[in-house]
Amino acid sequence: KPFWKGVLQNSFLLHLSFWLVTFLPSFKPKIVRLMP
Repeated sequence: KPFWKGVLQNSFLLHLSFWLVTFLPSFKPKIVRLMP
């Protein structure tokens, strides 16, 4: 069970980093625009 937990955590971190790399550049201008 701990093994599967680690695998799930690793895959989650992998997806999170992939999402950040993919979508953050497109969201950055909007965030900067929203900030005063």
